[in-house]
Amino acid sequence: MQLMGDSYAVQYMAGLSPVMKRLGIKMESLAHPGCPILDGVALNKNSRDYRLCVRQRDHALERLGQTDPPVIYMQKWNFYDDATIDYDFDDENQSHSKKHSYTKLEQALERTIGEITKRGRNILIIGSQVDAGCSINLPRLLDGPLAHAALPPCPPTKRETVEQSGADLNQMLARIQAKWPERIKLLRPVEYFCDTECPTVKDGIWLYRDGNHFTVAGSNYMVRRAEVPISEFLVNTLSPATKRAM
Repeated sequence: MQLMGDSYAVQYMAGLSPVMKRLGIKMESLAHPGCPILDGVALNKNSRDYRLCVRQRDHALERLGQTDPPVIYMQKWNFYDDATIDYDFDDENQSHSKKHSYTKLEQALERTIGEITKRGRNILIIGSQVDAGCSINLPRLLDGPLAHAALPPCPPTKRETVEQSGADLNQMLARIQAKWPERIKLLRPVEYFCDTECPTVKDGIWLYRDGNHFTVAGSNYMVRRAEVPISEFLVNTLSPATKRAM
């Protein structure tokens, strides 16, 4: 399996590792924090990470073209809006620079995933992240040389609130999935991470290290709750050659 995306993909490695071990499947990371791994897309040229992200994007896409295992794809979708990224293949949309508009992202996703599926690849897209809903002071979560006050409790967020905040992006991802229903599965984190509420702390253990990213415990919690669809995707979409090698 190849894990593709940015830091939102990286955070899943802790939770996915025991699943991969149990299934006897190797995991390769093609994830690069802060970078959109999309064909023809880069951060705006005035971004300090522009050149680095282009190199990392090109390396990841080149590697994808050399292999055939299933792909799990996760990005901080809401970060890559029309004001943040440029898309090389549509001059008309270069004038689009609105925050919270995702015209370029949707077109780039369709192009990228279309190329991947042409080669018979299968993709699990992980939808909009469940955010913590509060500010987290990471140093106060960690042990230190001196005693310090514990971070005050961070209340859970209502599932309805999380569903509403991620609805537009999840609908956009669903439109992409609907173009290749035999090749693409869409997993919405809110449907697994949350019950009636979405926890930030579970049994006294913090599930987030900041307002957006899971701790190791959070990654394990998310993947355990979504283990059935993730495992089914991996086992059902492996190529015959890969299955023989397991």
